[in-house]
Amino acid sequence: MDNESEDSKGDGKKSAKKSKNTTEWVEVTKNGPIQGKEYVPELKQYRYWVDIELEEGSVLEGSDVEIQASKYGKVYDMVVPRSCVIESRGQASVFVVKQREGVLGIENYVEQREVEILEKDDFNCAIEASIEDNEEIVVNASKPLADGMQVR
Repeated sequence: MDNESEDSKGDGKKSAKKSKNTTEWVEVTKNGPIQGKEYVPELKQYRYWVDIELEEGSVLEGSDVEIQASKYGKVYDMVVPRSCVIESRGQASVFVVKQREGVLGIENYVEQREVEILEKDDFNCAIEASIEDNEEIVVNASKPLADGMQVR
């Protein structure tokens, strides 16, 4: 006898009927922060852990459980790789590539622009800055940059 059945409302949630092997599906929604994470190189994935309080006896040791995580975050206008952002003396900035007339013709140079970091993670920063859509931000540099410095 198959214990799983689709919900009669057609919403795709599984429900169960009790039978000899007492398979039971219970849906519980709990909100809370992720307590930590670690990278598992052999799986090439992150492992996260959370503390969830449930009624005693609602999940038995050794039981299989399914957990889904969702992040409802803000949508930002400008997200850049963290390597773009220089933080010094409490101020964050990026370098923007500009062009000017030089001795041998048009040359590229960098202009340092202050930014406000709105949110960041291990890889990216959401920033607020006066940077136009057509302007390019320096991601990596082979040597330290300074405002007005000529670049290739």
